[in-house]
Amino acid sequence: MAELVDAHDSNSCSFGSEGSIPSFGTKPPSGGLFDDYEIIDTKNPHIDTPLDHPKYPFKLAEIADRSGDLTKRWYVSFYVYDLAKGLLVRKMDYGTINKKKTFAARMVIAERLKAEINKFLEAGYVTNSDLDEKQVKAVKAEQRKKEALTIGQALEYALEIKKGEVNRSSYHEYAAALRIIKKYFKTQGAWRAKVQFFNHQIVNRLFNYLKGDYVSKKTGKPLSGTSINNYRTFFRTLINVLRREKIIDFDPSENVPKMKAKVTFHEVYTDEQITLVKEHLVKNDPHLWLLCQFVYYCFVRPKREARALQVKHLRADNRLIITSEIGKTDLHYPVIPDPLRGGIQEWGLRDYPPDYYIFAQGNKPGPEMCYLNHWTNRYKKVKESLGLSSDHTLYSWKHTGACKLYQATKDPHIVKEQCGHASLETTMNYLRQLGRFNNDDLATKFPEV
Repeated sequence: MAELVDAHDSNSCSFGSEGSIPSFGTKPPSGGLFDDYEIIDTKNPHIDTPLDHPKYPFKLAEIADRSGDLTKRWYVSFYVYDLAKGLLVRKMDYGTINKKKTFAARMVIAERLKAEINKFLEAGYVTNSDLDEKQVKAVKAEQRKKEALTIGQALEYALEIKKGEVNRSSYHEYAAALRIIKKYFKTQGAWRAKVQFFNHQIVNRLFNYLKGDYVSKKTGKPLSGTSINNYRTFFRTLINVLRREKIIDFDPSENVPKMKAKVTFHEVYTDEQITLVKEHLVKNDPHLWLLCQFVYYCFVRPKREARALQVKHLRADNRLIITSEIGKTDLHYPVIPDPLRGGIQEWGLRDYPPDYYIFAQGNKPGPEMCYLNHWTNRYKKVKESLGLSSDHTLYSWKHTGACKLYQATKDPHIVKEQCGHASLETTMNYLRQLGRFNNDDLATKFPEV
C-alpha cells in the first residue's frame, strides 16, 4: 500500500476510507479502484488545484504491464520523497488492475490509477516511512465510523462540536434551528439516511418548506426573510463543521439563495430626545436609565449582554469585561467613561456580591437573571408615553453612543476598540450605516461654482 502524506502539513492524518480518495474537487473512479491505496491528507478542503511548484522531488508513475503477460501481476510504479529517509523511494500500487482478465481492461484501470497518482505527486505529496501503522489504522477506523453516520447523527455531531466553539446563547439558537430541521427531515425520511446520500435536493426541499409551508408556533406566522437567512446561516455553519471533520466533502446548501430581508432600523437620538428620555427615566425608572447608560457608554447590547452583566464584570481599572460567553464578539474590555463611573458609584454596584446580575428584576442587582425581553418591553412603554417613534429603541442608545464618540474624537480606531470590532473595516462600515462616517464640514466648505 502506498501511503502518501501532504508535504505541507507535518501533522498528517488519514483522509477518507478505503475505496475513496481526495481528487481536488472531483469524485474518485467507482468500482473500488483505490481499495488498496490510501492517501493520508490534511489539505484545506477548499483547495482544489495542485501546487505549481512542489517542494520535494518525485518521478511520475509508469505502468508495469509485464510485456502484456496476463499471468503476471501488473502494477503502477512511481518514486516519491520519503520524509523519514530524506530521499526518493520506489512505490508500487496494484490497485484493482489484476482483477481484469483482458489486456485492454487492465490497461484502462492502470491508466486511470497512473493519472490519479501523478496528480498527487505533482501537488507535492510525500510519504513517511516512520508513520505509525497503529495510528493510521486508528484514524482509518475513526473515518469509517464517521462515514457510517446518518444525516441526523452527522448534524447532531456538528452541533456538539459547535457547543464548544460558540457562546451559550448562540448554541441555543443552533439547537433550536436543528430541532425544526430534524422534524422536517424525519417526515421526508432523510434524518436516518446515510450521510453519503446528503445532497442538494434534500436541502433545497427543506428551505422551500421553510419559505412556504412552515408556520412559527410562537407567532403563528410564516418565517420572515431574516429568519430564513438565519436558518441558512445556522445550517451552513453545521455543514462547514462536517466538511472540516471530513464527514462530507461538499456543501449541500450552496444552492440555497439568500432571502431579501427587512433591516431593523435603530434611529439615533437627537440631543433633545436624549434630554427628554433622561429626565423621564431619572424621575420614574432610574434602573432603566442606568441600563441606557451602559448601552450608550460601553456599547453593551441591551438584550443578551446587559441582562447577563454581573458585578464581577466591573473591573478595578474601570473597564468592563464583555466575555465571549455573554457577548456577540470575542472577549473585549470597553472603557467605563467618567459619567458612567459616577453612576456605578452612586448605585454602589461594586458592593453587591460578584455573581449578582446588575440588571436583575426588582430595580436593583440580584441573583436571578431577568427574562430576555424584560428591558426592551419596559423601554417600549416609556418611548410610547414620550411619543417617540418605533425606530427609537433601547438598542438605539448603542448607535447614539458610537456616533457621539466618533463626532467627539474623529477617530474610528477609538470607536473600534470600544465596540470590540475585529477590524477597522467593520467599524467604518458600521459608522457608514449610521450615516456618521462623513465630513461634517462638507456642507459649508464645498466650493461654490
